[in-house]
Amino acid sequence: MWRDLLREFGFKKAYRTQQFSGKSPDGSADVNCPELPSIHWEVKNVEKLNIWTAISQVLFDKPAGKIPVVAHTKNNHGFLVTLPAEDFLNILRRSDLVEVEKLKDFSLLAE
Repeated sequence: MWRDLLREFGFKKAYRTQQFSGKSPDGSADVNCPELPSIHWEVKNVEKLNIWTAISQVLFDKPAGKIPVVAHTKNNHGFLVTLPAEDFLNILRRSDLVEVEKLKDFSLLAE
């Protein structure tokens, strides 16, 4: 379902990786998205998710330099996305949502 949502939002090359009992033999992400190469996706569809366990798993599994993201849902609900705050803030800082001049005024934007 997460792969399908990524495709719906324009990431047409997203695909599920080969999984065996919830584990991939090569440590790859649950979903791979070539258009978002810096993100390591862990996908959960469970009624009662222990988010700390899921975050620990994605932090352990992700290759160096990748952003660890848990996309999670449960029956009759949409997806939520959880990632470390520092990664989220770095994504925001690079997005078109930020007012760059205001960040420079507060010395929050790296030169």
